[in-house]
Amino acid sequence: MGDTRVEILEAAVDILIESGYDALTTEAIADRLEISHSGVHYHFETKDDLLIALIEEYLTDQLEAKVAFDGPPEKQLPKLLEFRIRGAKTIQQLEIPPPSIQLLAATGGSDDALRQALDTLFEAYVAELTATIRDGVESGVFDTEAPERTAWTLAGLIEGAEVRASHDGSPAPFVWGIEAYVLPALYVDESPTLNVEVDDG
Repeated sequence: MGDTRVEILEAAVDILIESGYDALTTEAIADRLEISHSGVHYHFETKDDLLIALIEEYLTDQLEAKVAFDGPPEKQLPKLLEFRIRGAKTIQQLEIPPPSIQLLAATGGSDDALRQALDTLFEAYVAELTATIRDGVESGVFDTEAPERTAWTLAGLIEGAEVRASHDGSPAPFVWGIEAYVLPALYVDESPTLNVEVDDG
């Protein structure tokens, strides 16, 4: 067996997607990995400890892996947006990992450490958007005097899509808003259509 801590995180993602938050227990993880309950508790004393690690480490690493490529900013920005929109669709379909920030937020209760971890992940996403937009401004493909504000606008629309999806709605209105208003105002040349399938919902 490899790195048990990583395997526990991967098993937690699988259980969240397949069966939901209530099914995420020490027993379920131990049974899936065929290890002892104490083996799980050695790495994560509580369920909140596990979720915080999942947010801070595993999902952040997945985000970086999903969007890391050598394309120019005008190509990378749609990839960043599509990654999160597909996460919103996961809430509806529970078919495509990883679980979204909103799915984890819905499980978080009032735990300050968990909320802080969620905030950290969201801010990391905004920072990635901001850096990409700044690169595009410098290379002449984007036109905005406020890269960070534009990034927050895009991130807010994506978060809205996730919230709507968590209430059984389609993220389509938010996708249309991005495609019809934000991207055309940002791109110097013709703006792209996002490569995601959304229904009217």
